[in-house]
Amino acid sequence: MLTFWLVISAFLYWPFRQWEATYKAPLISALLWPFLILFFIGTLIWQRLSNKEQQQKSVKDTNIAIQDFVKSLSSQIRSYTSTRQETIALAKQFLSIAEMDLKHDYYHAKNLFNTNLREEFDFSIYSVEFNNFYDQQEELGRKHMELRSKINHEDYHPEDYTDPLLDNLDLFELNGLFRGFVNALENPKERFMIQLLIIDQMIQEA
Repeated sequence: MLTFWLVISAFLYWPFRQWEATYKAPLISALLWPFLILFFIGTLIWQRLSNKEQQQKSVKDTNIAIQDFVKSLSSQIRSYTSTRQETIALAKQFLSIAEMDLKHDYYHAKNLFNTNLREEFDFSIYSVEFNNFYDQQEELGRKHMELRSKINHEDYHPEDYTDPLLDNLDLFELNGLFRGFVNALENPKERFMIQLLIIDQMIQEA
């Protein structure tokens, strides 16, 4: 746009100077230069507003695409479950995977441990049902870690603490679905937020 303005200015420079030199149109000559300046400023303002509108449209289109993706993947995952209980059990499994991947790929890589994810992420974008579900799982996880600290590591068997409802599901394939569709994202935090959206959708539709 600046180039466009400079071309117009260069094109009009000679006639403007002629009018000024001959005084044939002094009023027009006096007003045209301020007009060009105002035109230039107005063009810059219009361009900025136009860019902002395009950015907002791009963000909106991106959000719609993410929503469609989340709904589609949630429906595909839920087709593997036959009851609400199985869907909730799978949601618990996915939440554990999402947190484990995030901490491994982001926080542990920065030597950060015991991070409160509620302070790191905006959970207001998720439903009330998901927030309640998340708090319940955090509390269960805390109690589980307390229990583990009291058990001799030789006597601890993870399978004793897994949900039997998961035995009926193909976890290898389901975990691949859950992880695979977001692995293209380079930012671990973005992957985590979208994974939580998937879990949220599963809970709401269970």
